[in-house]
Amino acid sequence: MDLSFLILNYKTKGLTRNLVKNIGELKLPYQYELIVGDNSNDGTGDMLSELYGDLPNLKFLSLPDRGCGIGNNELAKYASGKYLVILNPDIYFLPGTIEKLYQYLENHSSAALIAPRLIYGNGNLQPSCFRFYKRMTPIYRRTSLGQTKAGQKDLNRFLMKDCDLSQVQDVDWLMGAFWVVRRSAFEELGGFDEGYFMYFEDTDFCLRLHQKNYQVIYYPLAQAVHLHAKESDSGSLLKSLFNRLLWVHIKSSRRFFKKIKD
Repeated sequence: MDLSFLILNYKTKGLTRNLVKNIGELKLPYQYELIVGDNSNDGTGDMLSELYGDLPNLKFLSLPDRGCGIGNNELAKYASGKYLVILNPDIYFLPGTIEKLYQYLENHSSAALIAPRLIYGNGNLQPSCFRFYKRMTPIYRRTSLGQTKAGQKDLNRFLMKDCDLSQVQDVDWLMGAFWVVRRSAFEELGGFDEGYFMYFEDTDFCLRLHQKNYQVIYYPLAQAVHLHAKESDSGSLLKSLFNRLLWVHIKSSRRFFKKIKD
């Protein structure tokens, strides 16, 4: 098996349906399987059975809601592909993207993970490759403190504003919305750190890849649409302080920084 597509659904039945349809329309020249997990009990399993029940390469798992990392680890246990394609349901593939990423990994053994350029639904570039966080970076990103001089300086560093992002390059970490990762490397790391419920599991995974001397490749010569919204960004500092997802982000950041210190 060449590719295992892993899709974790959480109350996104319509997006998951569209993604499965999108993958089928790509006419990929590889052997692949689709492994869909649902941790929201929103009827996704019944929908897939009704629409795609005759697909021999489609598996569905009903999972408890224990977070993104744990969910994807569970899906990976059922994967047999050489490469894992880890996806958010709100991804839309453009022609040729998978083929370009696949061939890069085939030709570069030091690369363990690769991701394309991501764009919003309106075609604008979406930041998806980053330098590692400093301790204030999550606060700058999620509150109006990011508009201060210190905040702008750190965010420009974090967002790699000084780099030519039209070039293929090894980066600190990649947003986990769309990855192609060697299954051997994923298993070597033991998958995602399950201590993260949400946020930072992708940052942590990339850090551990670098520690194993693997490359994490941003590949802007291929692209995909990501219909992404900042759920933990409430706009103002006061509103953000009462946003539950902001606190989840901060809790995850504390775990990440403790791991770096240790």
